[in-house]
Amino acid sequence: MELKDVILSTLSEISEDIQRSVDEETQKNESKGIPSQEVSKNIAINEKKDDKEIINQNEEESWIQEECQFLESLRERLLVLFEGFQSPNNSSVESKIDLTLNFLEYLLALLDERITKLKKL
Repeated sequence: MELKDVILSTLSEISEDIQRSVDEETQKNESKGIPSQEVSKNIAINEKKDDKEIINQNEEESWIQEECQFLESLRERLLVLFEGFQSPNNSSVESKIDLTLNFLEYLLALLDERITKLKKL
């Protein structure tokens, strides 16, 4: 299930819960004689708060997922570097050092880009 589907199903569940709570509050208040307009205002305020919480939670989840993808990608690249070290075609120390330096330069640029992106958030 994609993140979008999870978000949509969560929102629909919350809408259903809110509708049920509205119905229950309306029934309680009608029996007490409280006007339904006041109840509607209170529920609308609570809905806005819930929506903001959901948006913040979804942003955090997407950020965590993005970080996991970044780290997995970095892990794969490190494994490729180690495979390059163990390659029978690459037996000289100088070529291994060049390979390592090139990878570290690439990694440094990647990390700088990532840090810049995170600072913008």
